Amino acid sequence: MEKEGLDERLARRYAQNAERFFSRSSPEALHSYIRYNVAIPLAYITLTAVALGLGTCWINDFSEEEAKRILGVPEGYIIVALMTLGYPQGTPPRRSRLAIDEIVFAESFGKSGI
Repeated sequence: MEKEGLDERLARRYAQNAERFFSRSSPEALHSYIRYNVAIPLAYITLTAVALGLGTCWINDFSEEEAKRILGVPEGYIIVALMTLGYPQGTPPRRSRLAIDEIVFAESFGKSGI
């Protein structure tokens, strides 16, 4: 709180709200919340890596138990995603992309935003 300049009263209220939310949530809902919040920094790591000439690959399909064993992750922790990071050996061929007006809409679904 002191380092970030967070008001103590506000920090206490935030902690109480978080405790209430997490204590009422199902394990599935919590896992979904965690996945969503891990995706945000992974996206920024990917963008930063590309800007530095590095390659990444976000791995979402893996055996969590096997990954925990290999990485020595203690009980009580979960692994949400794995990400490789390194210098690519070459440049992969460019993949085709959808046109922007096929994925960006304005006002309502299907109405071109561009």
